[in-house]
Amino acid sequence: MPQGSFLVSQSATDPDLLVLSRDPSVQQVPAEQLNLLKNIYDLQTQINMISKRPQLSMLGRPSLHSTRLLKRRTKQYRKQLFLAAELGLASTNANADPGLADSIIALLRNTIVVNEAGRFKNAQVIQLGISCVLLTFFFVILGDPVRVIRQNIFELSHALWMLASASLGVWVSFIIRRHRYTIENIVSPDEDLLHPFIRNVFVASMTLFFALLLHKQFIIIQVGQFNPANWPTDLGLAIMLGGFCGLGELLVANRLSDATRQFFVDTSKR
Repeated sequence: MPQGSFLVSQSATDPDLLVLSRDPSVQQVPAEQLNLLKNIYDLQTQINMISKRPQLSMLGRPSLHSTRLLKRRTKQYRKQLFLAAELGLASTNANADPGLADSIIALLRNTIVVNEAGRFKNAQVIQLGISCVLLTFFFVILGDPVRVIRQNIFELSHALWMLASASLGVWVSFIIRRHRYTIENIVSPDEDLLHPFIRNVFVASMTLFFALLLHKQFIIIQVGQFNPANWPTDLGLAIMLGGFCGLGELLVANRLSDATRQFFVDTSKR
Protein backbone atom coordinates (compact mmCIF):
# COMPACT_ATOMS: atom_id res chain seq x y z
CA MET A 1 0.00 0.00 0.00
CA PRO A 2 1.31 3.47 -0.86
CA GLN A 3 2.03 6.13 1.72
CA GLY A 4 -0.62 8.73 2.50
CA SER A 5 -0.40 11.99 0.56
CA PHE A 6 -2.03 14.53 2.87
CA LEU A 7 -1.45 16.32 6.13
CA VAL A 8 -4.43 15.67 8.39
CA SER A 9 -5.20 18.28 11.04
CA GLN A 10 -7.99 20.10 12.80
CA SER A 11 -9.10 23.63 12.00
CA ALA A 12 -7.54 26.35 14.16
CA THR A 13 -10.85 28.22 14.38
CA ASP A 14 -13.09 25.17 14.84
CA PRO A 15 -11.46 22.04 16.35
CA ASP A 16 -14.37 19.91 15.14
CA LEU A 17 -13.56 20.62 11.47
CA LEU A 18 -11.13 18.45 9.53
CA VAL A 19 -8.46 20.14 7.38
CA LEU A 20 -6.59 18.21 4.67
CA SER A 21 -3.62 19.66 2.80
CA ARG A 22 -1.29 17.96 0.38
CA ASP A 23 2.10 16.92 1.75
CA PRO A 24 4.79 18.83 -0.24
CA SER A 25 7.08 15.80 -0.16
CA VAL A 26 4.58 13.67 -2.11
CA GLN A 27 5.13 13.73 -5.86
CA GLN A 28 1.93 12.08 -7.07
CA VAL A 29 -1.36 11.39 -5.33
CA PRO A 30 -2.98 8.00 -6.13
CA ALA A 31 -6.45 8.11 -7.67
CA GLU A 32 -7.91 6.15 -4.74
CA GLN A 33 -6.78 8.82 -2.31
CA LEU A 34 -8.18 11.64 -4.46
CA ASN A 35 -11.53 9.89 -4.54
CA LEU A 36 -11.41 9.36 -0.78
CA LEU A 37 -10.55 13.04 -0.31
CA LYS A 38 -13.71 14.04 -2.20
CA ASN A 39 -15.87 11.63 -0.21
CA ILE A 40 -14.51 12.94 3.09
CA TYR A 41 -15.11 16.59 2.20
CA ASP A 42 -18.59 15.80 0.89
CA LEU A 43 -19.53 14.00 4.10
CA GLN A 44 -18.01 16.74 6.26
CA THR A 45 -20.15 19.33 4.44
CA GLN A 46 -23.26 17.20 5.00
CA ILE A 47 -22.44 16.77 8.71
CA ASN A 48 -21.98 20.54 9.03
CA MET A 49 -25.39 21.16 7.44
CA ILE A 50 -27.04 18.63 9.75
CA SER A 51 -25.38 20.19 12.82
CA LYS A 52 -26.82 23.63 11.98
CA ARG A 53 -30.38 22.40 11.53
CA PRO A 54 -32.70 23.77 14.26
CA GLN A 55 -34.13 21.18 16.62
CA LEU A 56 -37.84 21.67 17.30
CA SER A 57 -40.11 20.45 20.06
CA MET A 58 -43.57 19.03 19.36
CA LEU A 59 -44.95 22.57 19.67
CA GLY A 60 -42.57 23.87 17.03
CA ARG A 61 -40.31 25.73 19.45
CA PRO A 62 -36.49 25.35 19.51
CA SER A 63 -35.48 22.56 21.88
CA LEU A 64 -32.25 23.19 23.83
CA HIS A 65 -32.08 19.57 24.99
CA SER A 66 -32.37 18.22 21.44
CA THR A 67 -29.81 20.76 20.23
CA ARG A 68 -27.29 19.58 22.85
CA LEU A 69 -27.87 15.95 21.87
CA LEU A 70 -27.37 16.80 18.19
CA LYS A 71 -24.10 18.54 19.01
CA ARG A 72 -22.87 15.42 20.80
CA ARG A 73 -23.83 13.17 17.89
CA THR A 74 -22.18 15.36 15.25
CA LYS A 75 -19.02 15.49 17.36
CA GLN A 76 -18.89 11.69 17.25
CA TYR A 77 -19.48 11.73 13.49
CA ARG A 78 -16.52 14.09 13.02
CA LYS A 79 -14.27 11.89 15.15
CA GLN A 80 -15.02 8.91 12.93
CA LEU A 81 -14.44 11.04 9.84
CA PHE A 82 -11.07 12.13 11.25
CA LEU A 83 -10.18 8.47 11.82
CA ALA A 84 -11.05 7.61 8.21
CA ALA A 85 -8.87 10.46 6.96
CA GLU A 86 -5.91 9.30 9.05
CA LEU A 87 -6.26 5.70 7.85
CA GLY A 88 -6.60 6.52 4.17
CA LEU A 89 -4.83 9.84 3.56
CA ALA A 90 -2.36 10.79 6.32
CA SER A 91 1.24 11.12 5.10
CA THR A 92 2.36 9.85 8.51
CA ASN A 93 0.74 6.55 7.60
CA ALA A 94 3.26 4.50 5.59
CA ASN A 95 0.55 2.03 4.57
CA ALA A 96 -2.52 4.18 3.90
CA ASP A 97 -5.61 2.14 3.15
CA PRO A 98 -8.23 4.16 1.20
CA GLY A 99 -10.41 1.07 0.85
CA LEU A 100 -10.73 0.63 4.60
CA ALA A 101 -11.33 4.36 5.00
CA ASP A 102 -14.12 4.22 2.40
CA SER A 103 -15.72 1.36 4.33
CA ILE A 104 -15.65 3.48 7.50
CA ILE A 105 -17.26 6.37 5.62
CA ALA A 106 -20.00 4.09 4.24
CA LEU A 107 -20.68 2.79 7.75
CA LEU A 108 -20.70 6.35 9.09
CA ARG A 109 -23.24 7.39 6.44
CA ASN A 110 -25.54 4.55 7.48
CA THR A 111 -25.11 5.49 11.15
CA ILE A 112 -26.06 9.10 10.42
CA VAL A 113 -29.18 8.00 8.52
CA VAL A 114 -30.25 5.67 11.34
CA ASN A 115 -29.69 8.36 13.99
CA GLU A 116 -31.04 11.39 12.16
CA ALA A 117 -33.71 10.26 9.67
CA GLY A 118 -36.53 9.81 12.19
CA ARG A 119 -35.72 13.02 14.05
CA PHE A 120 -35.43 14.92 10.80
CA LYS A 121 -38.71 13.56 9.45
CA ASN A 122 -40.56 14.51 12.65
CA ALA A 123 -39.06 18.01 12.63
CA GLN A 124 -40.11 18.52 9.01
CA VAL A 125 -43.63 17.26 9.73
CA ILE A 126 -43.91 19.66 12.68
CA GLN A 127 -42.62 22.63 10.70
CA LEU A 128 -44.82 21.92 7.71
CA GLY A 129 -47.78 21.10 9.96
CA ILE A 130 -47.58 24.46 11.74
CA SER A 131 -47.69 26.35 8.43
CA CYS A 132 -50.53 24.12 7.21
CA VAL A 133 -52.58 24.70 10.35
CA LEU A 134 -52.03 28.46 10.18
CA LEU A 135 -53.05 28.64 6.52
CA THR A 136 -56.01 26.32 7.06
CA PHE A 137 -57.19 28.41 9.99
CA PHE A 138 -56.82 31.56 7.90
CA PHE A 139 -58.81 30.15 4.98
CA VAL A 140 -61.53 28.65 7.19
CA ILE A 141 -61.94 31.90 9.15
CA LEU A 142 -62.50 33.71 5.85
CA GLY A 143 -64.64 30.93 4.40
CA ASP A 144 -67.98 31.68 6.04
CA PRO A 145 -67.98 35.50 6.11
CA VAL A 146 -67.44 35.67 2.36
CA ARG A 147 -70.51 33.57 1.61
CA VAL A 148 -72.31 36.84 0.97
CA ILE A 149 -69.94 37.48 -1.94
CA ARG A 150 -71.10 35.65 -5.03
CA GLN A 151 -69.63 36.04 -8.48
CA ASN A 152 -70.25 34.41 -11.81
CA ILE A 153 -66.75 32.97 -11.92
CA PHE A 154 -66.86 30.94 -8.70
CA GLU A 155 -68.14 30.83 -5.14
CA LEU A 156 -65.39 32.45 -3.09
CA SER A 157 -66.37 30.68 0.10
CA HIS A 158 -65.99 27.28 -1.55
CA ALA A 159 -62.65 28.36 -2.96
CA LEU A 160 -61.31 29.23 0.49
CA TRP A 161 -62.47 25.91 1.95
CA MET A 162 -60.81 24.18 -1.00
CA LEU A 163 -57.51 25.95 -0.28
CA ALA A 164 -57.76 24.96 3.38
CA SER A 165 -58.20 21.34 2.34
CA ALA A 166 -55.27 21.60 -0.09
CA SER A 167 -53.02 22.83 2.70
CA LEU A 168 -53.85 19.81 4.84
CA GLY A 169 -53.34 17.60 1.80
CA VAL A 170 -49.79 18.91 1.42
CA TRP A 171 -49.08 17.97 5.03
CA VAL A 172 -50.43 14.44 4.63
CA SER A 173 -48.55 14.07 1.35
CA PHE A 174 -45.26 14.89 3.02
CA ILE A 175 -45.92 12.48 5.89
CA ILE A 176 -46.59 9.49 3.65
CA ARG A 177 -43.87 10.09 1.06
CA ARG A 178 -40.33 8.63 0.96
CA HIS A 179 -40.16 5.68 3.33
CA ARG A 180 -36.38 5.27 2.96
CA TYR A 181 -33.99 8.13 3.62
CA THR A 182 -30.43 8.71 2.53
CA ILE A 183 -28.05 11.28 3.96
CA GLU A 184 -28.69 13.44 0.89
CA ASN A 185 -32.43 13.46 1.70
CA ILE A 186 -31.69 14.52 5.26
CA VAL A 187 -29.50 17.40 4.12
CA SER A 188 -31.90 18.45 1.36
CA PRO A 189 -35.41 16.90 1.81
CA ASP A 190 -36.85 18.19 -1.47
CA GLU A 191 -35.14 18.89 -4.76
CA ASP A 192 -36.87 22.26 -5.11
CA LEU A 193 -35.59 23.36 -1.65
CA LEU A 194 -38.84 25.21 -0.90
CA HIS A 195 -39.52 26.42 2.63
CA PRO A 196 -42.64 24.69 4.07
CA PHE A 197 -44.66 27.93 4.17
CA ILE A 198 -43.68 28.83 0.59
CA ARG A 199 -44.59 25.29 -0.50
CA ASN A 200 -48.06 25.74 1.01
CA VAL A 201 -48.59 29.07 -0.75
CA PHE A 202 -47.40 27.57 -4.03
CA VAL A 203 -49.74 24.57 -3.77
CA ALA A 204 -52.67 26.82 -2.80
CA SER A 205 -52.08 29.02 -5.85
CA MET A 206 -51.71 26.00 -8.10
CA THR A 207 -54.89 24.45 -6.67
CA LEU A 208 -56.93 27.60 -7.31
CA PHE A 209 -55.65 27.91 -10.86
CA PHE A 210 -56.34 24.22 -11.53
CA ALA A 211 -59.85 24.54 -10.08
CA LEU A 212 -60.63 27.52 -12.33
CA LEU A 213 -59.46 25.57 -15.37
CA LEU A 214 -61.74 22.72 -14.34
CA HIS A 215 -64.69 25.05 -13.82
CA LYS A 216 -64.21 26.64 -17.24
CA GLN A 217 -63.77 23.15 -18.75
CA PHE A 218 -60.34 23.99 -20.08
CA ILE A 219 -59.39 20.72 -18.39
CA ILE A 220 -62.08 18.01 -18.27
CA ILE A 221 -61.99 15.30 -15.60
CA GLN A 222 -64.83 12.95 -14.69
CA VAL A 223 -64.52 10.84 -11.54
CA GLY A 224 -67.33 8.35 -11.09
CA GLN A 225 -70.61 10.27 -10.92
CA PHE A 226 -68.89 13.46 -9.78
CA ASN A 227 -67.72 16.24 -12.04
CA PRO A 228 -64.96 18.29 -10.32
CA ALA A 229 -65.99 21.28 -12.45
CA ASN A 230 -69.05 21.68 -10.20
CA TRP A 231 -67.01 22.57 -7.10
CA PRO A 232 -68.36 26.20 -6.97
CA THR A 233 -71.83 24.86 -6.13
CA ASP A 234 -70.83 21.88 -4.00
CA LEU A 235 -68.85 22.56 -0.81
CA GLY A 236 -68.07 18.90 -0.20
CA LEU A 237 -66.72 18.55 -3.73
CA ALA A 238 -64.60 21.69 -3.27
CA ILE A 239 -63.06 20.27 -0.08
CA MET A 240 -62.38 16.92 -1.78
CA LEU A 241 -60.81 18.62 -4.79
CA GLY A 242 -58.53 20.70 -2.56
CA GLY A 243 -57.43 17.64 -0.61
CA PHE A 244 -56.64 15.70 -3.77
CA CYS A 245 -54.66 18.64 -5.18
CA GLY A 246 -52.62 18.84 -1.97
CA LEU A 247 -51.97 15.10 -1.91
CA GLY A 248 -51.05 14.99 -5.60
CA GLU A 249 -49.21 18.31 -5.86
CA LEU A 250 -46.67 16.93 -8.35
CA LEU A 251 -49.37 15.35 -10.52
CA VAL A 252 -51.35 18.59 -10.57
CA ALA A 253 -48.23 20.54 -11.56
CA ASN A 254 -47.60 18.13 -14.43
CA ARG A 255 -51.22 18.35 -15.57
CA LEU A 256 -51.06 22.15 -15.57
CA SER A 257 -47.84 22.06 -17.57
CA ASP A 258 -49.44 19.77 -20.14
CA ALA A 259 -52.52 22.00 -20.41
CA THR A 260 -50.38 25.12 -20.82
CA ARG A 261 -48.25 23.44 -23.47
CA GLN A 262 -51.36 22.29 -25.36
CA PHE A 263 -52.85 25.79 -25.18
CA PHE A 264 -49.84 27.39 -26.83
CA VAL A 265 -49.57 24.61 -29.40
CA ASP A 266 -53.21 25.09 -30.42
CA THR A 267 -52.79 28.86 -30.48
CA SER A 268 -49.73 28.67 -32.74
CA LYS A 269 -51.64 26.55 -35.29
CA ARG A 270 -54.25 29.23 -35.80
